[in-house]
Amino acid sequence: MRVTITYLGVELDVEGNYEPEEPSRLSGPPEDCYEGEPSYFEIEDIFVGDVSIYEMMQRLAVATNTSPISHTDVIHDIATLVCEACDNMEPDYDEAE
Repeated sequence: MRVTITYLGVELDVEGNYEPEEPSRLSGPPEDCYEGEPSYFEIEDIFVGDVSIYEMMQRLAVATNTSPISHTDVIHDIATLVCEACDNMEPDYDEAE
């Protein structure tokens, strides 16, 4: 799936796989109770316009290992924003899996 978000004032199109939240079940017989899972987005690519920047971001992370903000932190922030956008979308039952 492809989702558009704004990160640090830049519009990004993020491609990847979204897994919706699985709510916890905390009442009823113990054997039917379980902890839920938060929503999750696995990033496959990130675009600014028609230009992919994901590989460039990964290479810069390796080249500039002195930054106080890691590449992993940025990717996590972007994935979190995409999850929030997906969590608020209406289901598209016509979309192919």
